[in-house]
Amino acid sequence: MLISNVPDDVTACDPLGCISEVTFAANIENSLANNVVGYSSLVESMRSDFGGLARTNTDPPSLSISPSLLMKIASASKTMTATAIL
Repeated sequence: MLISNVPDDVTACDPLGCISEVTFAANIENSLANNVVGYSSLVESMRSDFGGLARTNTDPPSLSISPSLLMKIASASKTMTATAIL
């Protein structure tokens, strides 16, 4: 999806109700920013959001995170797999 094709907001609905994708993405960012070393999130049709570091000085070289950055996720994938299964 091209950045110019990204809508300002989309309302997603299911039988339990509706939610603004912008609000949902903002809630994720507010929960992660300044609470984790680095994060990258993508909510359906919204622009990806990211911040922090992918690598720190303990795993040199220090590197800022970006949505297109390839990195080793190691044990973090266990959490994602468990979340998907639940």
